[in-house]
Amino acid sequence: MFRLSVLQYQWLILALFSGAILVLGTVLAYMMIWRPRKDNDQAVAESRYEGYSTVGWYFSFMPWVLTLVYVSVIVFAIVYALIKIANPPNW
Repeated sequence: MFRLSVLQYQWLILALFSGAILVLGTVLAYMMIWRPRKDNDQAVAESRYEGYSTVGWYFSFMPWVLTLVYVSVIVFAIVYALIKIANPPNW
């Protein structure tokens, strides 16, 4: 009998989701890079108040809720894989 189990295809699911996350990150990064240019006076005025660090730049186009979800999914995947390695299923 053919048995389709999600556990047998973990690597495929992880590859698909990680690919989707990379595509989403690339699209959001290009959207941030290719914004319309501002006037010089307006850019100088905003540059005084915008001290973007790496984290500030990232959160300027990525909501913190999505970041929290992505980080929690990655942590869950790692912990779940380690638990399955420590206690393999008895088929």
